[in-house]
Amino acid sequence: MSHSKLWETVDGIVKAEGLELFDIEVPSGNAGTLKVFISRSAGREESESESEAKSSGVQLHHCTAVAKKILDLENIEQLLPGEHLIEVSSPGINRKLSRPEHFRGAIGERVRLKIRGNDGKNRVVFGTLRACTADTLSFEEEGTQAAQEVALSEVQQARVDFVFE
Repeated sequence: MSHSKLWETVDGIVKAEGLELFDIEVPSGNAGTLKVFISRSAGREESESESEAKSSGVQLHHCTAVAKKILDLENIEQLLPGEHLIEVSSPGINRKLSRPEHFRGAIGERVRLKIRGNDGKNRVVFGTLRACTADTLSFEEEGTQAAQEVALSEVQQARVDFVFE
């Protein structure tokens, strides 16, 4: 299976629904769950009935429509051989960050980063994301308020870490 061909096909389905493909998690092997994460498109024209729904982001009917269209694909067996479940949802408020565009979309937000240290050990830091280039993240670390930079290649895991008050 070509991950890029699967991405391209699902991205077309999601865009046809007026949404954006945030990420895909492809199961390893011939069984598991294909997880598709969708988000609202920025700058999309909306009807009055949709404007109220926008405040809560992706709705159940969006997820259902995308899942049905994926299941109805004639070539789904070639794209995803084996027995798989399909799960479509929003990435959520504490969304995983893995692609440069994810990081750019989270600038100004509090993040949790698991970073590989020079000693080979991982450390976890919290801070406000300030910038993202093709290979570097800049953030202000909590507690010290110190500006930090880290190579994207050193980031083992990252997610938005929204604090509920």
